[in-house]
Amino acid sequence: MNTFEVLKAESKKHRAIADKIDELLAELQGDSTQSTAIPTITTPSLPGVGEYANMRQAEAIIHVLKKFGPQTTTDIFHRLNNGGMTFKKVAYVTAILARFKDKWERLPDNKISLKSGI
Repeated sequence: MNTFEVLKAESKKHRAIADKIDELLAELQGDSTQSTAIPTITTPSLPGVGEYANMRQAEAIIHVLKKFGPQTTTDIFHRLNNGGMTFKKVAYVTAILARFKDKWERLPDNKISLKSGI
């Protein structure tokens, strides 16, 4: 690896960390916003009932990304909760994503996308 490639990789890593910190700060301040692309419902889905109810958390996140394409962590959070999976905070989705970061990448618009071939 040459110097340019090393610096580019470090920049990408630090940008991802900064994005996570920004998301957590927004959540703590109550400033996180819901994308208008996700339909809102008046009553949340019952735990254990819905499309994602019988899936493992990481499996459900991958399913959402395959089905709906690139999403923000907030979008993923709302889709999973509306589909029967129970996450109390967006930060929990971020924590699950960290476990399989070799399968996804963060796009310039701050959305999460599956890497090609997954």
